[in-house]
Amino acid sequence: GPQIDGIHEEGLTKIINDFANNGTSDFLIDIGANIGLTSCQNGSKFKKVICFEPNPLAMNILKTNLSISLTGNNFEVFQFALGENDGALELYIPIHNWGGAFVMDGNDYSEKSLIEKDGFNTFEVDNYLVRKVDVKNAKHILEKLFLDLSIEGLRKGVVKIDVEGFERKILLAISKCLPKDFDLAIIFENWDEQ
Repeated sequence: GPQIDGIHEEGLTKIINDFANNGTSDFLIDIGANIGLTSCQNGSKFKKVICFEPNPLAMNILKTNLSISLTGNNFEVFQFALGENDGALELYIPIHNWGGAFVMDGNDYSEKSLIEKDGFNTFEVDNYLVRKVDVKNAKHILEKLFLDLSIEGLRKGVVKIDVEGFERKILLAISKCLPKDFDLAIIFENWDEQ
């Protein structure tokens, strides 16, 4: 998309830029960063960019893209998923859409929703690359991150969540640990009509 249209997810890019242009520009937290298209397009408007991406196949591309796009190098990358508990789970990476990677165990989406979002009719393991990934307790990780940002005087930011069925877990974690003096815009993808 960005190579053809010049922009990835135009609506998302515009709304994040609008928040940044209106003062919510201390930090961008990109949960489910994939190869960094959102962070690369929007990151220069923020003082700090923090990316979470568990996919080991996307990690080097993510770091390279951020290094090229964010010349100030004011970014951090964490190679693990956020969930309810610490552990290791299998990440299913659709062979034709690495941005659609998901953890099936504990996912809020039905198996049907997970396969249909990627254009499949049935679950066939051959449609995916499967990798074991680390998962960390979202509340603990975000609580520490918010504390570190607060110490740096960074309290106004945007959180983009694109985690294929773990959105609710992350939203609940944020609700339990967000400091009262933070001004936060949260944007997330959702494939579940319920």
